[in-house]
Amino acid sequence: MPKRRFSPIALEDLHTYSLKDRPSKVSTADFAASWQSGGAFRAFLESLPRVLAAEDLRLVAAAVAEACRGGRTVLAGMGAHVIKVGLNPVVVDLMTRGILSGIALNGAGIIHDYELALVGRTSEDVVAGLGAGAFGMARETCEFLGAAIRRAEREDIGLGDAVGRQILDARLPFADTSILAAGARLAVAQHAQRRPADEYGEEQRQPLALEQRERPGARSQAAEHDAGRQRGGQFPAHGTQPVVFTHAGQRGEEDRGHRGGDGHADVAFQAEG
Repeated sequence: MPKRRFSPIALEDLHTYSLKDRPSKVSTADFAASWQSGGAFRAFLESLPRVLAAEDLRLVAAAVAEACRGGRTVLAGMGAHVIKVGLNPVVVDLMTRGILSGIALNGAGIIHDYELALVGRTSEDVVAGLGAGAFGMARETCEFLGAAIRRAEREDIGLGDAVGRQILDARLPFADTSILAAGARLAVAQHAQRRPADEYGEEQRQPLALEQRERPGARSQAAEHDAGRQRGGQFPAHGTQPVVFTHAGQRGEEDRGHRGGDGHADVAFQAEG
């Protein structure tokens, strides 16, 4: 077979420029600093490189701190992987200290949260389970969450609230690790969003907030208004109680939940899950 001949690459239109004039995304000013023994955590955080995830972490931490100092709302949207990599104690601590005002959790999240509360372990082998036709068939999980779903309907409460109360009522051995149990224990209002919130613009909310400060009876009227919104599966517009709600989406590792609500949040971030 004859060898194919290629014409030389034409370089006539190729032009160079000075590296000094080119915009660059990474600079030595963004480099990490070496760790010094005995340094504080703040020093460690500042020593991280100012690129990619390390810079994102720094920006999120600063935004959350500013929101907390200003008494504003902080919502965390998370999937099940946050739970599976062992961060429940951190999330519960943030809830307990009032740093996290609300958590949007998907259906896979309530499954893993419950299983950890019951036996202290979770996350099955998906490939092996699918091959045997047994994936998602743990008896206790099906029965417990089925009962929680019926309770949510019976008591007209959110699914997150129902699961959290169910864990506490059953006194599960690892309930202290449960995010949903922490929400119920902290008297956090929990809602499963059943339909999109109505259009309720900021221009309407601001006068109501001002009215609450100036008129004594306005706050109770606002509470009654919120109660009506909660019965419809919506978010409170006036109350300062944190909100934890779950979305019972399709069970699966790729279910990242949904995005809903009326946008009444000052800081919101999403953790991959």
